[in-house]
Amino acid sequence: MTKPFVSIIIPCYNEREYIRDTAMRVLDAFSEKEIEIVIVDDGSHDGSYDVLLELQKEEPRVRALKHEKNRGKGAAIRTGVAAANGDTIGFIDGDGEVDPQYLVEAVTIVRESDYVDIVIGNRYIIPNGYKTTSVRRLYSHVYRVMNWLLFSLPWKDTQAGLKAFRAAVAKTLFSASDIQGYAFDIDILAHAHLVGLRVEELPISQILKGQST
Repeated sequence: MTKPFVSIIIPCYNEREYIRDTAMRVLDAFSEKEIEIVIVDDGSHDGSYDVLLELQKEEPRVRALKHEKNRGKGAAIRTGVAAANGDTIGFIDGDGEVDPQYLVEAVTIVRESDYVDIVIGNRYIIPNGYKTTSVRRLYSHVYRVMNWLLFSLPWKDTQAGLKAFRAAVAKTLFSASDIQGYAFDIDILAHAHLVGLRVEELPISQILKGQST
């Protein structure tokens, strides 16, 4: 089997309604055949894993992994990164709220640039790029302020569910992280900032589809 040029990790927790469509949209977005999608079911109880097993049978570029118990988004992505074979690694949320074409752009920047190690999505550059509930928007704002006060990170959106890495960078950062839940983004980016890795922000938009998990 040809080694994939890119591995895309999709964390999945109770995403039965969206996960198949998200995976197929990612495959369609990447026209090259040398891609693998690693979907990590993080202890779903809505039948998501059954959908993933069927998808894995139908599409050889998809691999389904499973946590028997819910461990958190950070743990799911770390499992996927450890299993990834590509020389570029990206991840995107399973709910389909972000267009996978942005992921193609992020991966392309990492692969073609001589100076970028990581690309992170930024939902606040495009006007009305983050269409969500007022409660989620408030949480995001408070989280951003806390991140700036505690870590002084130079990036305005650390929590967007779309990022791309050089494979060696991803494997080093995630193997050193033990954050299980949503704070994993901060842990990864704080380590990247500390060691001087080069990070570029990509303007993206996100549209709320349903209940966030």
